[in-house]
Amino acid sequence: MYTRRRTAVVVVVVVVVVVVVVVVVVVVVVVVVSKSVFAFQESGFFPQSIFSGEEAMGRETAMGVVFACLLLFVGVSADIYLHVPRGSNNRLRENTATRNNANRMFDSQNNNRGGYNVGDKYSTPSATKQHEQYRMRYVQSGPWKTLKSDEGRTFLNIEWTNQHGCGGNEDNNPQKQNCALLLQYMCQDDVQSVQGLFVADQKLAETKNMGYSSAINTRQNPTGNRYGYECPEERDYFPYWHPTPWVDIAVLAESASMCKHYQSKSFNVQPYYECIHPNGWSRYTNEEACTDNGGRWLLLHSYLEKATNKGNKNACERTKTSGLVYKWAVPQDSTNDYNPECLVKLDAPACQEAPWSRSNHLGNGMDGLPLSYKWTLPHFPSGNVKRCVFRIRYNISTDDYDPYKTDYKQNDKFPAKSPVRQNPYVYVMKQVTPLRLAINTAQYGRVFQDRSHVFLLGPRKHVGVDPKAQLYNLNVRGKRGNIVQVYPAVEYDFAPNELRIKQGDLVHIQWTGSNTHNNGGNGGDGQAGSAGEGKAGTDRSNLVEMLDRSGNFPVPFENSTLWDAVEVVWIYHGKKGVSKRDIALNLASSGYYQCARQQTCQGEAVEKKAKMNNLLDNAPASYPGVILRFTKKGTYHFMCTRNNSFSNRSQKAAIIVE
Repeated sequence: MYTRRRTAVVVVVVVVVVVVVVVVVVVVVVVVVSKSVFAFQESGFFPQSIFSGEEAMGRETAMGVVFACLLLFVGVSADIYLHVPRGSNNRLRENTATRNNANRMFDSQNNNRGGYNVGDKYSTPSATKQHEQYRMRYVQSGPWKTLKSDEGRTFLNIEWTNQHGCGGNEDNNPQKQNCALLLQYMCQDDVQSVQGLFVADQKLAETKNMGYSSAINTRQNPTGNRYGYECPEERDYFPYWHPTPWVDIAVLAESASMCKHYQSKSFNVQPYYECIHPNGWSRYTNEEACTDNGGRWLLLHSYLEKATNKGNKNACERTKTSGLVYKWAVPQDSTNDYNPECLVKLDAPACQEAPWSRSNHLGNGMDGLPLSYKWTLPHFPSGNVKRCVFRIRYNISTDDYDPYKTDYKQNDKFPAKSPVRQNPYVYVMKQVTPLRLAINTAQYGRVFQDRSHVFLLGPRKHVGVDPKAQLYNLNVRGKRGNIVQVYPAVEYDFAPNELRIKQGDLVHIQWTGSNTHNNGGNGGDGQAGSAGEGKAGTDRSNLVEMLDRSGNFPVPFENSTLWDAVEVVWIYHGKKGVSKRDIALNLASSGYYQCARQQTCQGEAVEKKAKMNNLLDNAPASYPGVILRFTKKGTYHFMCTRNNSFSNRSQKAAIIVE
């Protein structure tokens, strides 16, 4: 009996010792990780403002707040498709309904259908010849910061569709999920991922030949699949804690109460540190680890552009051009051994509540209008032409775990298991077979994106536009095919299809299209084909006046009112002496004819050139543009003769001059 008791005591003691050892090990691990993470904050890695007022909470609670902020943009399946400017969804020039390569440039996480091909300049496919591709060319804003109201601004209406809803998340009308949209433009290096992010029960693979999980391994992309040169960690999170080449335009937030956070942490205004290493890349994400391993821990800045003619700090920071602020600092993309340069500073991104859209729907918003954002294009004081790309990201997240307090301590490798599990079984009644939920933890909190093809931003002086003039863009969205064949892209329409301006304002009319929108192949999970008028697979548009949008016939030039209400400020071919008749002819022919008479435009005249096909088959797929000043008040309706097919599709619009 005594021996049994003694044996039992020994067993209990051993168990207690083992438990104590395990607890000590866990505490040490947590402390080490916590120390490493807080080293970031102490060295400026995380902005101090995150911790404001949190000192009394203790390190563990404050740390939860930090990672809550990082989780705000880790967002259940919800595609996003960009329509204006035309989003690629990783397409280039394929003639199939589905894209050829989902990894071509970026990780969209969208369906293989959708997206638009790169534009063609001519009536034939550009194939591999870049100079035969068409790049939309927008006009920069003037120095609007020094002007009144909307003077000097160039507006581009961004349009998109997102699948699972957003906006309108009031208490009396809640959405089914949380969301945010981020609009960015750009006119990337391998670092170790931050060890402290919530990855649920996902196991992040080690990056090849490195022995650790780098920034290409995330919860949404645990195996580190590559998409062009995109950094998956930067793609998945916002605000991001390292420098990034993207400039933030606007955050369309779930709630306006989040705007202060998003704006203050944007890389536009908040510089971030990076470990600069002789190797050209570094895995180290805090100052101590960086310097201990031969790196330099540098604070890097985003910027609008570099003022290369300012060679020192005094000359730089005394500059007050166009109401902009100049700063002597190290740029995020330094090619000068990370020495300071003169940078034109950026403003914080605009921020507002996201427009309402319903779940399970790729369509319009609350008022039956496209989801959109009115972007004021930037003004670059250098006067240089910029080559740019636009990106839209769409985050959707869940309240099944606390987004403000869930961090690495809820990952599976820690004692507190992930609050969400892969395809879990749940009991809704005792002694009843459990039900299984459809949960993929890699997608339980997800980000989708789309990007435009390359476009140009040119200075106003190149097109003779007054710096104070207010300029609006009128484009065409959509591609060849009926509504089922093009889905989740859209059919043709003008964008915007109702444009309100003031007398004296300018309108830049321009569009692009492809000659390979055949929507062929097996169609993926949709219908293939390219229903429509004219040659199969070809995008064509034109613009002719009509009396009213309820009709379907254009008015003859002799009875038109539109052309008497406009003045030509600039036209792409640069010909002088262009008449109102010539402008009407040029737009009606999608640029096939430049004028009526040979003496004005030689071989591009109706008198000289081969006859245009009635359905525009031999006209260019893209129209390079004309800028018109509207001199008379009124409502001016117009249509596309080829694509406006009653009961099939409507391509009509109006400009309302007030």
